Amino acid sequence: MDRNARSVLHQRRRSIGRRLRATGAVEYFNVLTGPELLETTEALLEATEKSLQQIKSSVEAGRLVGATKIGVRVGKVVNRYKVSKHFDLDIGEASFTFSRQLEAIN
Repeated sequence: MDRNARSVLHQRRRSIGRRLRATGAVEYFNVLTGPELLETTEALLEATEKSLQQIKSSVEAGRLVGATKIGVRVGKVVNRYKVSKHFDLDIGEASFTFSRQLEAIN
């Protein structure tokens, strides 16, 4: 995710935060389920998938070997964007696969 995309996400989060502090319980729920939050979540998922795909390519090419090393690299990515609950991750000694958990996202 480039610097401009991160800036846009940060601005969206701040906007949502300001709106949350100024609203009641019903409005709070509406903000949480609003389109801005869904757009932000989708952007984070796409950025995570892009990074995970790079890791998968490294594993398939043989440049990244060992479940521990693969796990550390994958952990850094999913913890960076805080979206690990939305992915099924399968890490082996010389393999790595991932897929979205559509039930958890929707």
